[in-house]
Amino acid sequence: MTSLAEQLMAGPRGRELCLLAACLADESVSQASRVAEARLDSGIAGGWYAPGGIRSEPGSEDSVRALAAALTGVAAIDGHWIHLALESTVDGAMYWQEPWSIQASLPEVSGELGRIAGIIAAASIARWWIDSTGPGQYQVRMDGWSDDVVRPSASEALPTWLDAARQEEVTAARERPSDPTARFSAYWWSRPPHALPTSCSEQNGVPTGLYLVEDGFGEVRARAHAVWAMGRVYEIDSAQAWAQLCERHPLVVTASKRHDWYRTTGLAETRWVMPDWASVAHEYDAVHLQVGAYLAASGTAIEVEPGVHSVIAGWAPGDTYWLTDVVEVDPVGRIFVKDQDDDLWHPTEETA
Repeated sequence: MTSLAEQLMAGPRGRELCLLAACLADESVSQASRVAEARLDSGIAGGWYAPGGIRSEPGSEDSVRALAAALTGVAAIDGHWIHLALESTVDGAMYWQEPWSIQASLPEVSGELGRIAGIIAAASIARWWIDSTGPGQYQVRMDGWSDDVVRPSASEALPTWLDAARQEEVTAARERPSDPTARFSAYWWSRPPHALPTSCSEQNGVPTGLYLVEDGFGEVRARAHAVWAMGRVYEIDSAQAWAQLCERHPLVVTASKRHDWYRTTGLAETRWVMPDWASVAHEYDAVHLQVGAYLAASGTAIEVEPGVHSVIAGWAPGDTYWLTDVVEVDPVGRIFVKDQDDDLWHPTEETA
């Protein structure tokens, strides 16, 4: 079984988190990282997936060596910095353009980042990153998001989603460029449909769905409602688990997603698939994406079989999507606000 430390070093999100946590913990690392970043230019052909193709300014090699040397001074990282590094890494996730952060994937710093990964994996705040779905689930409703309150049933939402996905693929094959490198963008996510209910666990008194949000809008107020649900849960604990789900329940999305998924992974010549969530619902009631698996695999080209790949895209880590109508939500929730002084979410005395 792959350890959390190995997961952190396996993918771009995890490596980025390790570097960011080290920067937050040590100002000398932060300064060295800023210098290296300024002198490295990944360009359109660089990024996480092609470090050998990086274009750089003079002095970039020295700046990378200086960053590696600064990392040697990091002996411990406070849990607060690990928390903020995870939140920032998730918030900065993008799937519709070339990756922009390359330092953490350079071989010159990988040795020290591997040591940092070990420090983070051993921290108590990171223990839940490899947990399965358990009791004590919550549904987070950000203020102003009315679609989080009124939802169709899963039995209605999934067939509607599947029909739309199939039609999107037919239309894309007919109307969009066949060249995956063409500058075209559309529907890049592979998570279950948004209309389905989601839930998350509570860690240190705060539901994780409050702060683990991809490409968020800076929300500072939300409601958290207790969720009761039971059923068969598929655990995405690795890239292999995602690949197996795609193999058993494939939905072809080559024409509709190849442009975005090429830009985020660098892989051009392949067929793309994702899970057919309507089909998955015949086997499982829910699917849960573990944080460790997200950090290892999100945004990468996951091989399903030779010549066929998939991408975990648009799915916040720790979230469980419920595919069948087994969810009950407590109408009385708790109000949480994000404190600008410590940049963390805290409960208030109000009720929703």
